[in-house]
Amino acid sequence: MGNGRPRISIIIVNWNGRRFLKECLDALNAQSFKDFEIIFVDNGSTDGSVEFIEKNYPDARLIVNKGNLGFAEGNNAGIRAAKGEYIVMLNNDTKADKNFLHELAGCIESAKGKVGCVASKMVYYSNPKKVNAAGMYALKDGSGRDRGVNEPDSGEWGRTEEVFGACAGAALYSRKALEDVALGGEYMDSSFFAYFEDVDLAYRLRLRGWKTLYCPKALALHHGRGTSRKIPYFNTYYGHANRLKVIIKDMPAGLLLRFLPWILLRQFLEFTYCTFIQLSLAPAKARLKVISELPSLLRKRGLVQSRKTVSDGEFGAFFHPTPIGKIISDRFISKAD
Repeated sequence: MGNGRPRISIIIVNWNGRRFLKECLDALNAQSFKDFEIIFVDNGSTDGSVEFIEKNYPDARLIVNKGNLGFAEGNNAGIRAAKGEYIVMLNNDTKADKNFLHELAGCIESAKGKVGCVASKMVYYSNPKKVNAAGMYALKDGSGRDRGVNEPDSGEWGRTEEVFGACAGAALYSRKALEDVALGGEYMDSSFFAYFEDVDLAYRLRLRGWKTLYCPKALALHHGRGTSRKIPYFNTYYGHANRLKVIIKDMPAGLLLRFLPWILLRQFLEFTYCTFIQLSLAPAKARLKVISELPSLLRKRGLVQSRKTVSDGEFGAFFHPTPIGKIISDRFISKAD
């Protein structure tokens, strides 16, 4: 690691992920790019994660929270403490390629235009020939979907190109861009807790004119849902709640009206599937939660929409129709993460 102020601050948010930490941290210490710091944010782990980091990785800066503040607020705490010009958000269940940081930094520093984020190529740890995320594209139903998810790692995912946003499991952000889109001192919306907080951030960056580039040479292996799979219906609850929050908070009015049929269709299908096939109360509870937060969401919407610098046409050009067939296949056949 470099001396003084590092160019990159890597933030790892952890909750009972000790089994992943050695591989994750060792991969960072083996990076060809050395000018970085590691900020390890622990959300009240009880599995010895903090003690493991203290003993084995003394150079990592520790932030220890008493309870689980969630992925969003965990990253906020890390960003506030970070010294770097660039912020890398990295899941604890990843293993970064040795040139991961070098490629991310090179991509943003050689880019032309107002680039605020670089998305890496994430592949499945259990099957590195399959893509986990190659950046993010926006859907007309108000969601964000990882590009290439569960598809073969072919040449299609080997091109550096502009994308809508990035999966925050392994992405670089310009500190300047994060400061520009922060609301009330928050970079990620802490009310999201987990899931879709990176979609919300991608919307806000785009609305302020910040671009995201996909850098396929920045490679990270990802186990996928190493934390959330421990909690029954965790992803269902937060997925349903936070997709609605993105729509309410971030979707410009003109596009909201234009995309309303897609929004209603996705809401109906997801609610029906999870409630009547999975027999889960999580979708109903999620919607009640969103209703209780509506005054706060509308205040945030006012701030987000008043600060946008791009037209609806420019913003809407990134939105794709919802791939209903692919989503059904993921649910019933491939069980994609």
